Amino acid sequence: MNTPGPHTIKLPVGDDPPSATLYYGRDNRDVLSRMTTESIHTVVTSPPYWGLRDYGVEPLVFGGRKGCGHQWGSPIKAPGRGSSGTQSTLQGTQTADQPKKATSQGEFCTECGAWRGDLGLEPSPEMFVEHLVEVFREVHRVLRHDGTLWLNIGDTYWGGKGKMEGCQDDGLKPKDLVGIPWRLALALQADGWWLRNATIWHKANHLPTPVRDRLAASYEFIFLLTKSKKYYFNLDAIRVPHTYGEYDDEGNFEPAQQWTEDREGQRKLDDAEEHLGALAAPGRRTGRGSYNSKGKNPGDVWKMPTQPFPGAHFAVFPPALPERCIRAGTSDKGVCPSCQTPWVLKTVRDEEEATEEWQPVCDCGIKEAVRSTVLDPFSGSGTTGMVALELGHDYVGIDLNPAYLPMAKRRVLGEKPPAEPLPIEEGSVLDLFGE
Repeated sequence: MNTPGPHTIKLPVGDDPPSATLYYGRDNRDVLSRMTTESIHTVVTSPPYWGLRDYGVEPLVFGGRKGCGHQWGSPIKAPGRGSSGTQSTLQGTQTADQPKKATSQGEFCTECGAWRGDLGLEPSPEMFVEHLVEVFREVHRVLRHDGTLWLNIGDTYWGGKGKMEGCQDDGLKPKDLVGIPWRLALALQADGWWLRNATIWHKANHLPTPVRDRLAASYEFIFLLTKSKKYYFNLDAIRVPHTYGEYDDEGNFEPAQQWTEDREGQRKLDDAEEHLGALAAPGRRTGRGSYNSKGKNPGDVWKMPTQPFPGAHFAVFPPALPERCIRAGTSDKGVCPSCQTPWVLKTVRDEEEATEEWQPVCDCGIKEAVRSTVLDPFSGSGTTGMVALELGHDYVGIDLNPAYLPMAKRRVLGEKPPAEPLPIEEGSVLDLFGE
């Protein structure tokens, strides 16, 4: 396998700008294994669909016995599958212009049982999930104990003929929705991750589907996973404006609500209170009720449209999505240069007023902060890297496909795509939607 890089890219601003380190044409397991333990503050990523397309990259080897010379058996013929919708991920939306439909599901070693093939083209969903768990086990090691993983994963319909052999659930039937997202989330949970949120990304501009016996797919999951019960989460950085009320001349929000009395004569707010973020801690009690003046918790349904990226033949992940994940998972100020603990915003009170100041929470005694680091082990077009650098963080991006490197270099810098777009492969639009 070609192993170029790493390629280091810096924003052309200031004396010490944030930088992106790109490893393209590399197995992410190999790159991750060489990274320092607990060196990453947050991860935003999206693996490929299971069984949809052949990307034409070098096959990987999973499982088996170390040191085996590997005698590979006959390639496993793919019976065909279809997606539950377009894959609008960090890599981009898969369309008929994307790499060709998978024709092989790899091959097994007749000596040790190792599997060789493309990640995402495994002969069963259990094997695909098992391989992703192996990748994210290395992500778990490089992620800080107080870090977060934001994982977007798409689903797939089984398009084969008859029941699928080798599945632990007695086989998938034609037209079955496989349930890949929850299979993976629960497997990661069993492997030691904390599963904290299952966020719905509602794609308001989702593509139509030609099928007539089910509903069009208009959402994907974004799972929030952590490696500890307690972790860094910057909720204030992603709060959204209150829906009802107004701001006074000094910029203070005054919610519009009605007071009522319960049976015991206690004053309380009516149902409009739910629009005020009253439960979005830390709250503040005022004469008008309990709410947070910085805004309300955005909740776990995010309505964000996909966005086109000229020259790439697919719509890349909308920057607003990784932006929300990165803002929540990192400190705006930075981290301690010694122990890498994120700084936090604390309220400082004096006799006259209360102000907010960024402060370290460690005992290192260092009064200056440095940048945190964002990782995407399936970097693709580099949208996560572009957002990370814009927000002042360093970035590590890994991708198996070296063809994406020119695009990613420009994307990270916020530039236009390369003059020569990725080659268009033959394909059918029906490959996208399945039955």
